[in-house]
Formats: sequence, structure tokens, C-alpha cells
Amino acid sequence: MTHATSILPGRTLPTNADQLTNQLREAVHAGALTPGERLPTISEFSRQIHLPANVVSRAFARLQSEGLLVSRKRAGTYVRSRLPQTDPNGSPIVRTQVRVFALVGPELTGGYYPLLQRGLDFAASQRGYQIITSNTGNDVRHQADTILQLIDKAVAGAALVPATIGPSPAHHIRQLQRSGIPVVLLHRGIEGVQAPLLQIPAKNVGRLAAQQLIEAGHRRIAYCTGQRTGAAIGYENGFRETLEQAGIKLPDNHVLHGNITTTDEANYNTFEKTFSVWFKSLMARNDAPTALFTSFESIGEIAYITALQHGLRLPQDLSIVTVSGRERWGVAARRLSCVTLDEEAAGKFTAQLLDEMSREKRPLVDDTIFPIELGFDPAHTLATR
Repeated sequence: MTHATSILPGRTLPTNADQLTNQLREAVHAGALTPGERLPTISEFSRQIHLPANVVSRAFARLQSEGLLVSRKRAGTYVRSRLPQTDPNGSPIVRTQVRVFALVGPELTGGYYPLLQRGLDFAASQRGYQIITSNTGNDVRHQADTILQLIDKAVAGAALVPATIGPSPAHHIRQLQRSGIPVVLLHRGIEGVQAPLLQIPAKNVGRLAAQQLIEAGHRRIAYCTGQRTGAAIGYENGFRETLEQAGIKLPDNHVLHGNITTTDEANYNTFEKTFSVWFKSLMARNDAPTALFTSFESIGEIAYITALQHGLRLPQDLSIVTVSGRERWGVAARRLSCVTLDEEAAGKFTAQLLDEMSREKRPLVDDTIFPIELGFDPAHTLATR
């Protein structure tokens, strides 16, 4: 929440309702107060700028009548998410908001992303919205271009899985918010951005995977990730901590961090070769693991196929646990034992958040974190030792 004096830098404080109204109006139009930003309460504002509460109340009321501020019962006063716009002659510009939510992510066709899209599409349609999707290929420049297009189309809201190669700049999201477009971040946040976040509880994912393997009697365990993202690091940290608590070490040579930076086939083919060399060396050791935890469904599938190519029986010789959604479609994916993310429920909740923000029932600028629900599907690749 903004301090009253911070939006009036270097100025003389107002002495009446007219001056306060003018200064607040200018602060909104100049961007010192951004769409969705919460103002201090009338009593706080009054105390901070040394004006009677009734004077502040009159200024707020005037700006509400102009469409610049909105008051929410028991929530406070906010800068309106979609501000009235004027052309150079001062005439109002009418922009029709399309009832469309956008889902933007590095790759939306594999893993748990179809479930996320299904949940979002279902809940959005119930509220009268359509869905458009955009794969950024994990390219921040493509992500930026997509955001500009969403602003130009005046979409009603955007759900974004941020690209990991870059990293994603905060100003990408702020441009959407300044245009009055609600944003919900998915899986991971962006430093400097205040937007609701449906977060993968990464350390808990690693803890749950480790607990399942320990309970199954495994003591020699390996870990592999396709890319060392924030989530993958969180998985590993939770995984290591839980193993160490059980007196189990995760040697460095039992860990592989891949370098999958894009979602194209060539990148995955390169990783498969890297994985095969590492896996062959790993399984030739005297302390070869009896179980492998991978950070994503597609990496789990690569491990599954590679193990079969090396003549191993699954899960008798090697157990594999990965991370995926509650439903899986590939032949190998359906057999994998998984820590599951309830992405469909996350998609439905995302639609609810975007709808509430679009209708100004929830502030545009919000840093609430909602953990995505976890589960475990034993499927067919986890054996008891």
C-alpha cells in the first residue's frame, strides 16, 4: 500500500480538497499511482498529509465519480484497473475489452500443461470467457512480443508461466498491469512483480518423492533434471534434506543437471545423448542406484526408455519417480510413478482470480501465493526393495 506523501515527491502538501484532488489525479495519469494500487485509508491519508478526514473523503469521492478510483467494501480504495483514456484533444477513447483470457507459457502441449489449460478453459467458459494460448518456446523475447499483442487486443486477463531463460523481466508484467489487464503467475514468480502466484511448492515435491522412495526401502538413489530451474533446485533441496534426515547420501555423481533451454526436438535429442552417457556410467558403478527421481514427466520418459534400452527391468532393477499432472497420456508416462500436481484445479482457480480482478472484486496488484495441491500416484515404476 502506497504512503500518501510518496506520490507527491518534492511538492507542497495540499491544503484543501481541490488541491488534493488535482494532485491525486495527476499522480494517477503520471503513473505514480498505477492501476490496481491500493491507497491508504481515509484516516491514514488524513494523518499522513495533515488534512481533515472529510477533506480526504471529498477528494476520493470526486475521483471515484471520474472513474479513477474504486472503493471496495472492507478492502479499501484502489486505483481503477482500467483507467479512462483520452486522445490528444481530451476526448475519451473507448476500448472494448474482449472477454478472453490468455494462457502464455514456455510449452503448453506436454506434461501437466494440458490439464492446466483444461481447467482454465472449463472455469473461464462458465464465466463467459474464451481462452487463447501462446507457446513462448521459453524465449523471453517471444514472451515480450506476446504481451504486447495481449495489450493491443485488450484481453480481460493473462495467466503466465514465466520463461526461465532470461530471466523474465518485471516490466513485462507491469506493462500488462498498467494497461489494466489482470495477471496471474503460474508455477514461479518474477522478482519485483506483485501478482497472484499459483506456485509449485518445490521443496515439498522433493520431500514427497524422497519419502516414497525411503518407505519403499531404497537407499541408493539418483536425481536428474532437464534444466536447473528454480523449481528443479527446490525439488533437489527438499529431496536431499529428506534423504539426509534418513541417513541417506545423494552423491554428486548420482545427480545430472541437463541443459534443455528450449522446447524444440533438437534440444531434447541432445539431452537424451547426455543422459544416456551419464546413465550408462552410473549403472556400471558398484554403488549403482536402485531408484531415480526426475524433475519432469518428459525426463522420466527418457529415463524409462533408456533403462529398457540398457536391458534393465522396471521397476525390479530400477524404480523411477517423476513429477507430472494427475492424468498422463503417453504410453511410458502412464506407467511412471509420480508426484502429482493438481494442475486442473489450478487452472480453474486461475480463471476465478482473473475474473475477480477483471471485475475489480480483487486488487490488480497483489502478492498472495497459493500453493498447488500435491498428491502421489504409485503407478508401475516404484518397487519395494
